[in-house]
Amino acid sequence: MLIPTINNINKQDSEEMKIPASHYVKEESPIRKAIDYCIENHILEDFLRKHRAEVERAMAIDMSFERREELFRKEEHELGRTEGRTEGRTEDIRNIMKNLNLTADQAMQALGIDEKERAKYLELLDKAQ
Repeated sequence: MLIPTINNINKQDSEEMKIPASHYVKEESPIRKAIDYCIENHILEDFLRKHRAEVERAMAIDMSFERREELFRKEEHELGRTEGRTEGRTEDIRNIMKNLNLTADQAMQALGIDEKERAKYLELLDKAQ
């Protein structure tokens, strides 16, 4: 079980700071509800009564880590989608240029690519050649 200790490194003697569990866990949190359920149903009742604060802190840290990982995965997924769209759009420009014998600007205009984004696609087209 992970039990964090937080030290105040700003003071010379590094006094240990005591942070209450309520700092980590809100009154009606799922963590508190789960602990209450376990106590009411005599599941690890003695342990949870004795170590409730430590369990709440450890679970809050674990949940915040999981939430951070979930957000990271979503961000990476969205980044991958954006990169995929950009690559696909660049390939579309290239195909239109080749098959219809158009310039890059003409191809981007035909695809309805915003003027603000065209420099990005011109750079990608140059890199690919």
